[in-house]
Amino acid sequence: MNGLESLEAGKRNEERIANRYRKKGYTILDTNTKGFSDLIVLKGHNIEFFVEAKDGKHKVHSFQETIHKKLEEMGFEVRVERIQKAR
Repeated sequence: MNGLESLEAGKRNEERIANRYRKKGYTILDTNTKGFSDLIVLKGHNIEFFVEAKDGKHKVHSFQETIHKKLEEMGFEVRVERIQKAR
């Protein structure tokens, strides 16, 4: 199996496992989804908030905003943190 085939097989396996948990009533946050937040901030065993890290003038893309909205609808806070480039 080459690298691409291995990657595709891995994604199929992840989806099968995710579907098994969905059927049991769990909500799955797929961190491999394009636009998913850069950081998940935990305190103890609880998710406190998600962080999208941006530097300079980089903007939040529409596909990222879609994910942020879904997370917020689930009751999570999403923060966009801006870092100024070192001079």
